[in-house]
Amino acid sequence: MTNLKNIKEKMGPVTEISISSFIDRHRYAEGYLRRLLLIGLRLNSVQYKQAQKIIELTFMNISALLEKVFILISPHKFTLKDARIKYPHFATSIDLFLKFTSPYRNMLIHGVMDIVPDLELLEYLCRADRQFLIEFEKLLKSEFGRSAFDEPRQWGAQIGKLEEDLPAVIKRLKLGKVLAGKPMPFNEAKSRLEELL
Repeated sequence: MTNLKNIKEKMGPVTEISISSFIDRHRYAEGYLRRLLLIGLRLNSVQYKQAQKIIELTFMNISALLEKVFILISPHKFTLKDARIKYPHFATSIDLFLKFTSPYRNMLIHGVMDIVPDLELLEYLCRADRQFLIEFEKLLKSEFGRSAFDEPRQWGAQIGKLEEDLPAVIKRLKLGKVLAGKPMPFNEAKSRLEELL
């Protein structure tokens, strides 16, 4: 899981404007969503270690993850759609995250582009991801009286007592696809790479 201290730092002013700074900020914004997923899983009786495993082993695209977070953390059925209507600044920040920063992040990460051709554009990518975190926190505090930085128990999570296996939890909570598997173990990769050298 992403370190909460690092996420908080990304909510601070944009002081460095670089591709690595943008990618880093975007990565922590996605980590913030996974933190909320952890809280939501705990609120739905999933044991802490199981919740961590689920986050490691499942995949949902960002739009689906946003929807799922609201389903899991909201006892009074406050949806992402409701949040967009009630909190217009939040709605704008979501649109910027999904339709502006995420596509640039994907193009950079997947080798479609090497550089962001304009320094001002790069600055606004960083600022948009920062604002996404800020607006999400404002919404959580206003609507739930909580923060993503609060412990799950502060949200009302109890000690997970259900003895469900991971596939049952994933199915029950409709948590997306299970990833194909973990990366090759380091020692195996090291040994195989050394054979090539």
